[in-house]
Amino acid sequence: QTARDHAAAWRFDLRASSLCGAATLLAGLVYLNALHNPFVYDDYHTVVANASLRDAANPRGIILHDVTRPLVNVSYAVDHALWGGKPLGYHVTNVLLHMLNVLRLFRLAGRLTEDRLVAFAAASLFAVHPMMTEAVGYISGRSEVLGTTWVLLAVMCGLRWMQGDGGTWAMLTVGLWGAALATKETAAMFPFL
Repeated sequence: QTARDHAAAWRFDLRASSLCGAATLLAGLVYLNALHNPFVYDDYHTVVANASLRDAANPRGIILHDVTRPLVNVSYAVDHALWGGKPLGYHVTNVLLHMLNVLRLFRLAGRLTEDRLVAFAAASLFAVHPMMTEAVGYISGRSEVLGTTWVLLAVMCGLRWMQGDGGTWAMLTVGLWGAALATKETAAMFPFL
């Protein structure tokens, strides 16, 4: 009986992992065409003309460049250090963040519903929804994608905290909410989630 239960659990995990992987891959495939987009509109202000990105040895300058969204500017500084001034790397980061958010949404929906097909449907819809086009395909939309990252992590930690798994989860929830606030102002709505 135990071996049979273990085999069934492994098959379930394999199916869930396959569905999660499919939704995540779908998120990447949908935005492959955005990887070669140039800098446009606000990208010139937030990235191209942003002098703080050129001096990685000055973390204070990077953080204080945009006091309302410092973590977004930090992510741009990391991209600049890795990729230089080419837009490709910035787009790669946005697409990877979106893919990670799809994965997190799959896990969250799976935890809330205990149904891998519902989790797949939610994650797949989020992966390809046209509402995400600006956030993922536009470099200056990074605040949306990165803010979603922090909020999803905060919700997942908050659920663990509310299930009685200890005060560490409460501190993580508040810390991740703080990171979300340092990325996008709309994260102020997190307590209402």
